[in-house]
Order: sequence, then structure tokens, then C-alpha cells
Amino acid sequence: VKQALNSIGAVASTIGKMFIDIHRYSTLRKRDFSENRWSNSFVFRLLLLQFVISAIASIPVWPAGYEIRNINGADVITALANTNLLILKTIFVSSYLIYIVCNTIFTILASRELVIMRRIVEGNEETIRALLVNQRSIFIVVVACSMSHLIKALHQLHFGPL
Repeated sequence: VKQALNSIGAVASTIGKMFIDIHRYSTLRKRDFSENRWSNSFVFRLLLLQFVISAIASIPVWPAGYEIRNINGADVITALANTNLLILKTIFVSSYLIYIVCNTIFTILASRELVIMRRIVEGNEETIRALLVNQRSIFIVVVACSMSHLIKALHQLHFGPL
């Protein structure tokens, strides 16, 4: 059960971060900066989709075989079977790489929107400075998230899941 919950959590958090990227871009796309772009029912459907995809991604864990070793005279479960680990590795690395691509695309689109906004508020240095400071902070967070997911993907490729 622990392995399945870890699997669900890993995929769900990555999907959630992709939804945040998409929401950030949709907020920047509209010039009023309203955060209430999506209705409650739409957000509920996204959360449901996030959970369903994560649960489906954890299916290889439920019927998994286990590697059992005898340690000090007691049988101990040390890992999932190799086939299940390979399937999970593929799922995790794919989700991390999709996140990195999605994050990069929406960061580029958001930066284009910032250039357009900068032209609109030309001459108002205080507004431009506020936009740039805010977006610099967001850019730092986006790069940190992408780097952490790249490290996770590389770790999964080298060592395996969980």
C-alpha cells in the first residue's frame, strides 16, 4: 500500500504543478490579472482527473511481486519485483519529462505575454518594475521546479522508482 500511495503522490504532484503552470499562463494572458479564471466545477474536474490519472499510473504496484530477502533469519520485503520497477520507472520518468516540457513551453509563452504587457505600460516605470520583480520571482520558482524534476527523472533512470 505504501508503494501505491507513493506512486499516486508522485504523479499527482507533478500533474498539479502542470495545472499551476497552465493557470499562471491563462492569468497572464488576460490583462486584468484575475486569479479566478476557472470555475469551482472546472477545478473539481481537474482534481478528479489528477486523481484518476495518478491512480491509473499506480496500477502496476497493486499486483506487484516482491523481492524477499532473508535477513538475520527473517524474511524481509526489500523491493518490488524488477518488472514492476521497470514499469514504474517508465511512468515516473515520462511524467517528469512531460512536466519539464510543459513547464518550459508555458514559461516561454508567459515571457512573451510579459513583453507585450511591458509595451502596453511603456512609460510607467513603477508598473514595469513591479511586473519584472514579480515575474523574476516566478521564473526562479519555475526553474527550480524544472531542475528538481530533471533530477528526479535522472534518479529514476539510474536507480529506479521510490
